[in-house]
Amino acid sequence: MLVSGTAVVTGTNGTIVFSGVATYTSLTQSISATHEAEKALVKDANGNDTTVVCCNEGYKATIHLVPADNTAANSVANAVAQAVAPPLASRVTLAGFVLPWLNGDTWVYLGGATFDLDNNSNPVRVNLPIEYRVANDLSRVVNV
Repeated sequence: MLVSGTAVVTGTNGTIVFSGVATYTSLTQSISATHEAEKALVKDANGNDTTVVCCNEGYKATIHLVPADNTAANSVANAVAQAVAPPLASRVTLAGFVLPWLNGDTWVYLGGATFDLDNNSNPVRVNLPIEYRVANDLSRVVNV
C-alpha cells in the first residue's frame, strides 16, 4: 500500500508572558509573523539599482487572543482583565510554539494593540503586535 500526503505543522498551544503583566490566560487563536529588514537601494549613474543594503533584520508578529479565564475561578471579570494592552516596551516571552524561532524572550511590545468587538455573539479579540531584531545583524551589502 502506498501512503502519501503532506506534512503539516499546526498549533498555537504555547505560552505568552509579558513583563509587567500577570500571565495571560487568554486563548491564543493565531499568530501571524513577517521577516523584515530596512532596505536602501543604491543606483548607478543611469538610475538603475545596483546594490541593496539591508540592516535591522528582524521579525514582527501579531498574537491574536480571545480574552478568557482558564483558571479554576473561570470568571468573566478575570477574562475581561485579560483584554488590556501590556505596558509599552514590555519584554515578551514566547514558549512552547511549534516554530522554534518564535520561542524566546527577545520579543518586545512597542504599542499598537487593537481590540475587535462586534454586535454578534463573537468573543472580543485582542491583537498584540510584538517584534524583535536579530541582535548580531550588521548591515550587509548584496550586489544585485
